[in-house]
Amino acid sequence: MNAEMVKTQLKSLKLTTASRELDEVLARHRSAASLDWMSELLERELDARKERAISRRIESAAFPELKTLEGFDWDFNRKIKRAKLEELAGLEFVRQRRIALFLGHAGTGKTHMALAIGLKAAKERLKVYCASVKRLAQEIRVARTRGTLDAFFRKILAAQLWIIDDWGVVSMEREIAEEVFDLLDRRKLSSAMILTSNRLCGAPHKRFNAERSVMRS
Repeated sequence: MNAEMVKTQLKSLKLTTASRELDEVLARHRSAASLDWMSELLERELDARKERAISRRIESAAFPELKTLEGFDWDFNRKIKRAKLEELAGLEFVRQRRIALFLGHAGTGKTHMALAIGLKAAKERLKVYCASVKRLAQEIRVARTRGTLDAFFRKILAAQLWIIDDWGVVSMEREIAEEVFDLLDRRKLSSAMILTSNRLCGAPHKRFNAERSVMRS
């Protein structure tokens, strides 16, 4: 087993001293210097840490349910542009900090696809914030009451992908609506976003300019 590989694994685990002193220790114990078992053990630790990190990101995203691309039924609606949605699932639009609009009637799979892309992003080490408009409004209302709105906004703004479900479906009182649009304006080009809606509302188009990517399902 290559000692350099073990050093790399130790560094990935932030065991910098062990990585730095490995050569000296091996020189002193050359007769018992098989590293196969150590490398396997370290690899198991790395895998476990990756899984825990993924679990934390999924929990933090607060997905209402876990949906996958593999579990999506493409056959029930032939009008869905599969190639476009699979392109979005490649997450390039997240890296480009763009906006995807999933527009269509209820039951066409908008939320399933949005959640599936969000889950894929979380598994690829991206921070995701997921909420329906109703839940977002409620969380803002609670944060305003508790005086923690800035902290709540910082949490959302730290996410690299936002998923906002049922845009334009729920009406909001003026004060909450202003906070929502303030949040969206503060996002600017710092995060990507998926909006789902069964209404062809014009407001998002005006506020988000040309950074959008419109997908109709």
